[in-house]
Amino acid sequence: MLGLSAAQAAVRGRITNCGTENAVLSEALGRVSAASVRCRRSIPHFSAAAMDGFALGPVKGKNRSYIIKAETAAGDTTCRSLRAGEAVRIMTGALLPSGTKRVVPFELTREDGSELITGPLPRNKFIQHRGGELGRGRIIIRKGERVNISHLIYLSADGQEDIQVYKPPRAAFFCTGSELSTESTPPAGKRRNSNNLLLAALIRREGAVPLDLGLAADTPEALRAVLRRGIEADDEQTILISTGGMGPGKYDLTAAIFKEMGGEVIFAHLNLRPGKGTLCGRLGNLLYFALPGPPTAVSTIFPLLIGPALLQAQGLKKAWPPRITAVLSADIKIRKPGFTHLKGGVLSYKGGRLMVREARPLEEAGAVIIIPAHRRLLRAGQLAGIFSV
Repeated sequence: MLGLSAAQAAVRGRITNCGTENAVLSEALGRVSAASVRCRRSIPHFSAAAMDGFALGPVKGKNRSYIIKAETAAGDTTCRSLRAGEAVRIMTGALLPSGTKRVVPFELTREDGSELITGPLPRNKFIQHRGGELGRGRIIIRKGERVNISHLIYLSADGQEDIQVYKPPRAAFFCTGSELSTESTPPAGKRRNSNNLLLAALIRREGAVPLDLGLAADTPEALRAVLRRGIEADDEQTILISTGGMGPGKYDLTAAIFKEMGGEVIFAHLNLRPGKGTLCGRLGNLLYFALPGPPTAVSTIFPLLIGPALLQAQGLKKAWPPRITAVLSADIKIRKPGFTHLKGGVLSYKGGRLMVREARPLEEAGAVIIIPAHRRLLRAGQLAGIFSV
């Protein structure tokens, strides 16, 4: 049985991306850049006033008075230059006339007809210089970075209309179990299937496209049929996922049917709880994950193995979550030691320290707590390894 780190390494080495495409900026948020993009011109591409006030030309000797030459607003390009002793009333964002030495706010000046008189001037010259934010040739976004709002602002300011991004992977999935039902009120002996909704949401959260292949009963015929549908759906798809049928029982047939259909096993069990009955393998061109059936196991294992694989398939440079440490804010007891245990955790900060505790029912876990094998009790105040998810 593999440990978590070995399982992650095994998956990481088998992921490829789905190629690239161009996305218009309005649809690029959250996508992963497939190439570094540089500024084609300086941002801003002209020097402008950083606030409302007066643009001052060179001062004549020790005199602090200026002749008000004109007024210029944002978008006005008529006032092109200032000579010594001249000033222009100017608005925020307006083009600075050449010869401007500084902009002084209105409240630090006094007007006497067409004459402007200034008092002591602050150090800040209130000028937004050409290229002050990004110079020509500077990288706006690097290959493998996810497009965020700031990227979009600067790409648009630079006149870019689209960006090359990685195509989102498709993740097909199915749920197994003759006891499962899609009815809102299933009869006695049947349970409402929630893994289909859970997997679709988890796949979308990682920026991938979910494809629901439906339910499969615990029979060889049903499992063969749904696995064939997964293979046939493999056009731009990288991952196939199933839940259930991974225990030691008579009707747990997923692993056996996978092997019968020519599946190549990468690992068949993990030294984890939940997640012991997790299989990873190759089926045709698909990377296949067979997860245990309980939704809590699915939601715990997914962000540690499948979510990062989907991010890596999109070309994200930092797809796999690093393991970090946090201080436990409450005791954690383990009933059955002997395996590495995974617990959903809730993060907080106290006194500048990262804290974590086990998530309660209905709380959303922001981390997975890693509890070493053979530990029965972790006490509050101890350090614990976690993955932020």
